[in-house]
Amino acid sequence: MGMLNKRIASSSGRTRNVRPLAGSMRPMDVARDEHLSHLQKKKVLDEMEIIAWSLQRADDEGMGGGEPDRLEDVVEAKEAIHIGTLGRTQ
Repeated sequence: MGMLNKRIASSSGRTRNVRPLAGSMRPMDVARDEHLSHLQKKKVLDEMEIIAWSLQRADDEGMGGGEPDRLEDVVEAKEAIHIGTLGRTQ
């Protein structure tokens, strides 16, 4: 749960929680955001990946019906900025 409470500083010096960014932006929007550093993008996309894996696992266990997991979108965004995935298995 450590990543859920982490904050990132934008180029303007303001800090923002990673979790709201992970929930409110599309993965490719994060990858293209010029106000986030490479490390900040990695943190947000890692959080998105964790959320996506959790949603996918819930769906696999019959607890689906919520929002789509966006895992493919996260992987695509990470590849676009040369960040590896967290390497989880199903």
